[in-house]
Amino acid sequence: MYTLLIAVFPQLDVVRGAEHDHAQTELFMTSVLPPLVPILANAGLRFVRGLLGLLIESGSNLVQIAGTRPGIAVLTILLSRVEILKTSDAEAPDAAELQAWQNVFDTLFRSLAQHLISLFPSTKLAAAQTFGGTLYLPEGPDAADEPVWQFCAALAVNADMQQQQQLVAELRDKVLENVAGATKGWVSDERARAAKIANVNLFLHALGLDSSQIVL
Repeated sequence: MYTLLIAVFPQLDVVRGAEHDHAQTELFMTSVLPPLVPILANAGLRFVRGLLGLLIESGSNLVQIAGTRPGIAVLTILLSRVEILKTSDAEAPDAAELQAWQNVFDTLFRSLAQHLISLFPSTKLAAAQTFGGTLYLPEGPDAADEPVWQFCAALAVNADMQQQQQLVAELRDKVLENVAGATKGWVSDERARAAKIANVNLFLHALGLDSSQIVL
């Protein structure tokens, strides 16, 4: 069932029309996605690699998929499971499986690395407001951004050193924007300031860093 779901994922309404059909997106996030988590919690690397490979080989627009809540959630779940497998003594994959995974991950990384900023709802909101539009973010931009930061953290822990350096360069301005917003008095609400720091630290902690090390 879930192999089929991933195979047709780019054609789902919650991916193709995610910005317009909020009710269907919520239904997918609360009803369809949760059962996938325990299945992947027991999946081996070959199965996880196969699911991600289905997305890539379908010729789908990975940037479009990652720009939706369902898409970013599925990608994060897959990457997080791989990291658990790689660090598990009981389920550690062999060298051939790891290399096969690395090939798939590298394809994903190349497809998304230069588009990460565009995935953040806060970035989309700012772009929409520039042209007099708006974006439906009922919980606010920081809460909406959190899944993207989680995904960036999952990318970081699966990336090699060169890829991590590319991630840092790509997200540098977004990191500084959040830290400055939280520490320079640009945001008056304490919860919003805490959310900005927490979001940044999701990514930085995956690299062994912390926002407290940033001096503005």
